[in-house]
Amino acid sequence: MPALFRPDMWFWATWLSWPNGTRAIQSKQKHRCLCETLKLTANKAPVAAAGAHQVGGVRSIAVFEALKGLVVLLAGFGLLHFVHRDLQSTAEEWVRHSHLNPAHHYPRIFIEAARRASSSRIRFLASMAFLYSAVRLLEAYGLWYLKAWAEWFAIISGSIYVPIEMYELAKHATVVRATVLIVNLAIVFYLVYVRWTNLRGKSKQNGTATQT
Repeated sequence: MPALFRPDMWFWATWLSWPNGTRAIQSKQKHRCLCETLKLTANKAPVAAAGAHQVGGVRSIAVFEALKGLVVLLAGFGLLHFVHRDLQSTAEEWVRHSHLNPAHHYPRIFIEAARRASSSRIRFLASMAFLYSAVRLLEAYGLWYLKAWAEWFAIISGSIYVPIEMYELAKHATVVRATVLIVNLAIVFYLVYVRWTNLRGKSKQNGTATQT
């Protein structure tokens, strides 16, 4: 039998060449994966660099929103404390301890509101406080983890308050109202800037990936 067609020769030739061929294929695959990884890293680098300085700002807003939620949550528990209690007497006592005149305008409004507050109304206000607190804490969680839905929610909810705050400021200007309006506008404009830069970065990344 010719040497070319001997089964033992064919077997050993196949056995010796198979690992080398496999290693060559694996080497090519590793090289291709490395090139793709480097390409994706290069494409994502500008987006990561653009968003790195925004993390601190967005998370600062998250802390601010979480504090608002916690304050309102404590206020809700405080309201529940006054269920089945004489709110009018409590309000009059607070006015006296604050050295205010009960006959003046604002102390009188405060005492009158406490007199008309029923237990069912207090429970309703407390439930609204808990709901508001839950929304703010959920928003703070999303902002802390840089979720797009939380940023959009903060933009929309903050924009809703702007006309009301501007009306209240025009009606009766105070330092507190002006501060609230400025802070709210700063948060809205900053988050709009963050969303705009992120969307622009994603569009550039998709355009680069399409060209490659």
